[in-house]
Amino acid sequence: MDSGEMLEAVTVIIAVGERRRKLGVPGEEEFNARGVSYCAPCDAPLFRGKTVAVVGEGVSAAQAALLLAEYASKIY
Repeated sequence: MDSGEMLEAVTVIIAVGERRRKLGVPGEEEFNARGVSYCAPCDAPLFRGKTVAVVGEGVSAAQAALLLAEYASKIY
């Protein structure tokens, strides 16, 4: 978000591929395993009926979003 706009979310899935890469955003460490997840296949059932955001690019993010679509009520 280059505009500097602030976004709030209850849950964020970070889909980065082979290895976990952190975003370096405020709250990322604080909410790790409490709304911030790095493993969609591991944690997808925990987000049943919730609104989630997938952060990533390429195939990994697309696969995470497709998997989460089976559980979450809305995906960004």
